[in-house]
Amino acid sequence: MTKKTNLINCFYEKGHFHFFLQKIPLFFGGEIITNEFRSDGFGSQYQQILFYYVFAEMSNLTFHYSPLTSMEHNYLNEEDYLERKEILMGFKKNLPLFEGDKVLNGSRLAVYDFISNNLNDFCKTEALKNAKKFFYESQKKETYLDDNFFNVSFHVRRNVKHDSRGVFNDDQMILSCIKAIRKNKFQKPLKIHIVADGLNFIDDNISNFKNIFQGEEIEFHLENPVETDFCILVFSDVLVMSRSSLSYVAGIISNNTVVYIPFWHPPLPQKNWIVIPSFDPEYVYLWFRSALLQHYKLQTKSKKAS
Repeated sequence: MTKKTNLINCFYEKGHFHFFLQKIPLFFGGEIITNEFRSDGFGSQYQQILFYYVFAEMSNLTFHYSPLTSMEHNYLNEEDYLERKEILMGFKKNLPLFEGDKVLNGSRLAVYDFISNNLNDFCKTEALKNAKKFFYESQKKETYLDDNFFNVSFHVRRNVKHDSRGVFNDDQMILSCIKAIRKNKFQKPLKIHIVADGLNFIDDNISNFKNIFQGEEIEFHLENPVETDFCILVFSDVLVMSRSSLSYVAGIISNNTVVYIPFWHPPLPQKNWIVIPSFDPEYVYLWFRSALLQHYKLQTKSKKAS
């Protein structure tokens, strides 16, 4: 079955076949596709751009990039807010820009469904390799993390000002993962990074938040620009995601271990992705401890050391 046939089936099964019938000449004519306009947060927009870019390759379309025009969470009204994100992603610098071409504006839901149903092919595309290359050409680990430590980052979501949706707090799961990490002996001293948009909490103040996650290995990142938080997540030796596009895309871009908490975007079928199979904190602790041991071939700390 060809990729284009797969695409037709995806549109039919997901209820978008009426859209596809209207666009058949465009799909088979090598037309241009661009990312849709969005105004929500950085993670959601990065994910959409990446998915459209890969979708274009998988569907034999030409992708022209539409630069960012609006984004949530610019609380300080910084003039370079969008441009900093453009530099981080690298699409604007490296791809042809959309300038009023005859364009196929594909349904975002259909594009996401297609990617989700073809993740094995998604991981092998040149577009994904290029997107990662764009990022790594402009960002270096030593700018964000001390390589003398074994760095584990946790993306922790909270409801914040101007957010377009509510969030799930996975504190107990995170605490179970931290407990499991502390039981293992790494080749370097452990550093745990708690990454959150702390300045804009609306349901927890920072003092209360810090009381949840305690320990001498813990370093809080609560006042960073979002691009700094994103880089910490990408470059960490282990990234423990939240149910968020920000850490989901960080996981896609990362070359290190990614711990996936189940949510509406499916995990990548790659060896560096570890999928948490349950939301029960005690089970997560036992499972994650075992998964780390197998993944890194680690030694368990002695009872005295732990």
